[in-house]
Amino acid sequence: MHAYCAVPWSKSILWVCGIKIRVLGLENLEPETPRIYMVNHQSYFDIFTLLANLPVQFKFVLKQELMRVPFLGPA
Repeated sequence: MHAYCAVPWSKSILWVCGIKIRVLGLENLEPETPRIYMVNHQSYFDIFTLLANLPVQFKFVLKQELMRVPFLGPA
């Protein structure tokens, strides 16, 4: 689901919005090591940026109220 839906969806949104991302430090990433990735939400594009550019499988933690949002909840 992650690689086939979320990643192309995120890349498409960033492309349509004209957002260009430059990623540094991927050579330091150890995909087999469990980690917590945190963003500071300085932008609405944080989630799309993570999905499109972080080459590991990951899950989101969100507050329960967001599950009631019509599009976000089912996704």
